[in-house]
Amino acid sequence: MKVILIMLNMCTHVLGIDPQNADALHLLGISVYQSGQYEIAVSLITQAIQIDSTKPLFFTNPGNAFQKQGKLEESAQAYQKAIQIQPDYADAHFNLAMLLLLQGQFVEGWEKYEWRWDSSLKSQKRNFKRPLWDGASLNGKSILVYAEQGFGDSIQFARYINLLPNTDSTIIVACQPELKSLFKSIDRIDTLITKGEDMPDFDFHAPIVSLPHIFGTVLDTIPAKIPYLYPDKKSDFAFLSDNEHHFKVGIA
Repeated sequence: MKVILIMLNMCTHVLGIDPQNADALHLLGISVYQSGQYEIAVSLITQAIQIDSTKPLFFTNPGNAFQKQGKLEESAQAYQKAIQIQPDYADAHFNLAMLLLLQGQFVEGWEKYEWRWDSSLKSQKRNFKRPLWDGASLNGKSILVYAEQGFGDSIQFARYINLLPNTDSTIIVACQPELKSLFKSIDRIDTLITKGEDMPDFDFHAPIVSLPHIFGTVLDTIPAKIPYLYPDKKSDFAFLSDNEHHFKVGIA
């Protein structure tokens, strides 16, 4: 909150000297956005756009504010305008991807989600000499599927591992150490490793959150075999899978 107040005071001071300062109007809009006043944020940044409509960032931030208000069409238009100005603007593509997925437009949404590697998530990208798997035959080949973000993403998209071709192929999965015992319940995995363990050689690799895109996921093809993960029978949570108990546990 203190940082927001500093930004508000700074922008107000600049605008008092130069009311047509587009950057100050934009920053003021961001400050207001961060305080939850989304309509005012859009109004301020729109004023900045009227002064300077050449900066893609000026359109991306209203897109975020529109989305917060549930105005998804306006949000999409803002992101698309940012991309029109700068076609390789990764953050706009990534934000649009999240919006498309929210709307259930999975094919285009997952395709654009691949822009994450050039966005604010690029630090999580792992560079391997082996090629990224594109869905080609794995017959006689091996593939490394690896976790890339948080526990929730790994658990959510682990369901796709069982879709990997059940041919003469080797499936290697690298997950967070905390999830190793849970991932052991996935029969399709041949080798399971975690950070710090020796990584076997492989022919292809795929980030686990890229699997929906590679498989061309639509609403009707989301893997729906439930459960697809089981607790270790020796773990403290094994009783949850005991038919004698009837616990209902939800994770969000």
